[in-house]
Amino acid sequence: MQIIRHIKVDLYGAVKRFAVAAKQMDMGTRYIGVTLMEDGVAYEIPNDAEIIVNMTKPDRTHVHNDGEKSGNEALVPLTRNMLMVHGTAYCEIQLYQYGALLTSANFEMEIFPSQRDESEIVHSGEYTRLENTIHAAREALQIAQDTQNAIDAAEALRVAAEKARELAERAREIRESRREDSTAKIIAECAETIRAAVEQTEACLKATQRAEEIIISQSGLMQYWQQSVTIMSASGSLKRTSTSMWTEERQRQQNC
Repeated sequence: MQIIRHIKVDLYGAVKRFAVAAKQMDMGTRYIGVTLMEDGVAYEIPNDAEIIVNMTKPDRTHVHNDGEKSGNEALVPLTRNMLMVHGTAYCEIQLYQYGALLTSANFEMEIFPSQRDESEIVHSGEYTRLENTIHAAREALQIAQDTQNAIDAAEALRVAAEKARELAERAREIRESRREDSTAKIIAECAETIRAAVEQTEACLKATQRAEEIIISQSGLMQYWQQSVTIMSASGSLKRTSTSMWTEERQRQQNC
């Protein structure tokens, strides 16, 4: 259920009398579609302009609410609080953009009384725009806080990643140091093995030299033994020869 009252309001000039009529206590059904005029020509409302409705109610309380752009109209919902008091209310439309403010001429809205008991109606001002602004500010604050939390979390992750990188670099240095220590140990062990091999080689050379000396010495003894054997053999032959000659001489003497 929507009822839209379309009106034209100049950006200049005097109050537009009896521009809109509404019923007291209605809510969620009545709207005003305002076309702003400039010298008889419709003014083009910027797409990013904020639309605001200001209203002075018959009881002299005030309303400061948001509207919206619909086509090239400023569409204003008539809330229950705006229609809380019967009588003549005075309204205006404002456009706000990048710090600039443009306000229409005033126009009247006649609010006809309801048959409800007047004592049941509580009169008050309405500041929906202010409430919306506060709500938007709270949302912006929450977004900023969430953003800051995200930034803090990202920074914490960055710091943690940097710490992890430093630890990885330290571990690499330790492994490199251990590899160097292991390499030095292996080199020392190789040097020790080479030294022992050299000593063993020297010992072998000495043993070989000693063996050669012994062989040489034994070669001299062998030659002396061979000479002795030769002399002994010659002596034995001479003895046998002498014995044989003595025997033969004796036998010859006996025969004679």
